[in-house]
Amino acid sequence: MRCRGRSLLRVEALLVGVVFFLSVGAATAGITVGGKPVKGAERLKAKLNAAEVVPGPGNPDLSAKADLVVNPRKQQICFDITIENVVPGAKDDDPVVGIHIHPGLAGTVCEPAQDCVFGIDLDFPNEGLQSCVRAGTQLLNSIVQQPGEFYLIIHTATFPAGALRGQLEKD
Repeated sequence: MRCRGRSLLRVEALLVGVVFFLSVGAATAGITVGGKPVKGAERLKAKLNAAEVVPGPGNPDLSAKADLVVNPRKQQICFDITIENVVPGAKDDDPVVGIHIHPGLAGTVCEPAQDCVFGIDLDFPNEGLQSCVRAGTQLLNSIVQQPGEFYLIIHTATFPAGALRGQLEKD
């Protein structure tokens, strides 16, 4: 009986390990960019609005959502941003001039003059609202490990200091 009991415990331990491995693997196995699977990547998101812009004001007529795939191993961050009018019939005449990810908690602003490390320029003029850009491994690891300590900000012609902003979070 003693051998049989130990064997059952070993089988149970093995099954727990397999289930853990499969659940962790499933969390990252489904990430794709351009239809291709991405290993070592993390999904993040952000909900952007004018009220989050510091010091403000942002554009109260707009809101946005961003889906991001951060891959430190490939030194790459991919993004898909959707901007919407929150005021029915509002005229869409405020072109986007820049999109960035900066370090900073909610309610704070990253000022380059304050010894603040510049974040990631999502290269909007060249890439549009959906693309991938390169960034350093250390910065991307920081974003993956502590997404709430980074924010995404959208700059427009009328709101050059920021039209919309949102903190990053795990998807």
